[in-house]
Amino acid sequence: MGAIVNAICIVIGSGIGLIIHKGLSPRFSDIIMKGASLCVLLLGIQGAIKAENGLLLILAIVLGAIIGEALNIELVMEKFSYRLEKILVKNPDQSTFAQGFLSAVMIFCVGAMAIVGSLQSGLLGDHSMLYNKGILDGIISILLAATNGVGVLFSAVAILIYEGGMTLLAGQLGNYLSSSVIAAMSSTGSVLLIALALNMLDITKFKVMNYIPAVFLPILLVPFLAWLGF
Repeated sequence: MGAIVNAICIVIGSGIGLIIHKGLSPRFSDIIMKGASLCVLLLGIQGAIKAENGLLLILAIVLGAIIGEALNIELVMEKFSYRLEKILVKNPDQSTFAQGFLSAVMIFCVGAMAIVGSLQSGLLGDHSMLYNKGILDGIISILLAATNGVGVLFSAVAILIYEGGMTLLAGQLGNYLSSSVIAAMSSTGSVLLIALALNMLDITKFKVMNYIPAVFLPILLVPFLAWLGF
């Protein structure tokens, strides 16, 4: 239920953003996008500083990057978004559909609230964090859709699949998802949010999608490091 509400909030926010988009000049689009990027950066920093185990975080990021780069997840997602763009947009060469879709998916999926909220929903039946996240995502989607267009709207489907899948995963793997695992997954996702925000500000060019496996590696790394005595 929490994932559904979250997706609905994104659809509503994107709709409002698309209405604003029609009368928005490039000057205002740029400053709004930079403001949204700073908000994403803040959310990432807030989550990352809560990391309890620096070694675990380093291992998750490094190993996750290797796996993601080998699978080339970012390229796969880019091809998928461009295919959607060709199907849904009349003039894809002049569209920001793919950029909006990819940015929105990363912002809404890798943050601490997406991970912890989905796990709480699956483990405890507590949807409150996803409800709160839905409100925040709705506000951010207004800003993103106002600058990047309709691609943000279609990210709601990806969020529904991602958070719904995480909720089901939590239900199946509840015995293995200790508080330490959840905290590590959350802080790892927050580091990726920082990387995404830096990309949005045109400071870096991280292939953030290729780091996605890092979010899930703590499920294996936490018990492994505990066995080693770390």
